[in-house]
Amino acid sequence: MKEMIEAFFSYSSKERRGLLVLVVIVVIINALNFTLPLWYKRGDRFKIEIQNFYETEVFAEDSSAEQQKSVRSKDSLFSFDPNTLSEHGWILLGLKPKTVKTILNYRAKGGRFFNAEDLQKIYGLSAPDYLRFQPYINIKEEKKIYKKYVKKTKDEVKVGLNSGMEEDWKKLKGIGPVLSARIVKFRNALGGFHSVEQLKEVYGLPDSIYQSITSFIVTDSIEIPIFELASATVKELSSHPYVSYAEAKAILNYRDNIRTIDSLQQLVIENIINEEKLIKLKPYISP
Repeated sequence: MKEMIEAFFSYSSKERRGLLVLVVIVVIINALNFTLPLWYKRGDRFKIEIQNFYETEVFAEDSSAEQQKSVRSKDSLFSFDPNTLSEHGWILLGLKPKTVKTILNYRAKGGRFFNAEDLQKIYGLSAPDYLRFQPYINIKEEKKIYKKYVKKTKDEVKVGLNSGMEEDWKKLKGIGPVLSARIVKFRNALGGFHSVEQLKEVYGLPDSIYQSITSFIVTDSIEIPIFELASATVKELSSHPYVSYAEAKAILNYRDNIRTIDSLQQLVIENIINEEKLIKLKPYISP
C-alpha cells in the first residue's frame, strides 16, 4: 500500500489527475453493474403486480356482469304475445335495440307471428335469446272479423217507369231480353204509362215477377199524348192498344151520325164501351 502511494506521488501532477479520473470511471461502472439489475427486477415486479391487479378487476367485473345478466334474465322473463308486445317490453326481455326495431318494422308492415317458431325468422335474434324466452311466448288467437257479404242482385236497380230502356229493365230479376222488349214496345204504343199496374198487361209477364219488381220501379211522369175524339180518325184511334178497330169505328160513327160527344161517359151509356174500358182510356182520350 505504501509503495503504491509513493509510486502515485512519483507521477507528475498531470499524470496523477488522469489516474484519478480513470479510478472514478471504474468505480462508477462497477456501481452501475451492481444497481441496474436490482432496478430492472423491481420494475418487472411492479409490472407483474399491475397486470395481476388488472386481471383480477376485469374478472370481477365480468363475473358481476354475468351474475347481473343471469339475475336480469330470470327476473325479466314474462308471458308475452309477440304480435302486441311494446318496444319497452322487448327491451325488458333483453333484446338489442336493433333487433327490437326489426321486429317492430316487421309488424308495422303487416307481418304477424302465428306460432313461436316464426320468431326465429327475425334477423338479428340469436338462438340463445329465442330459447331463453321461448317457453313464455303466448300468441293469442286472432279474432276473425267476417264482413257480411251482401250479394248484389238485379233487384237493387231502380228503373224509371217511362224512362227506362230495354237494358235497364233487363237488370231487374226475372226480366230478360224478351220481356224488356215487350215492356218498352207496349209503353211506346200507349204513349206512356200512367200507372205501374199497367205492367200487368204486358204479354207473358207473370204476376209473381210483377210483384217482385214493383218496389224497384220509379214512377216518372211524362206528357202523354191525348187523342181528341172530335177530330181523331178511325186509323189514329184504333192504333191505341186500348181501342180495337171495331170500337174506334163505332165511336166515330156515333160522333159523326148521332151526336157530338161531350163526355166520355156517353160512350158507356150508349154501350159503345164498358166502364172498365172507359177507366183505361181516360188518361189517353178526350171528347
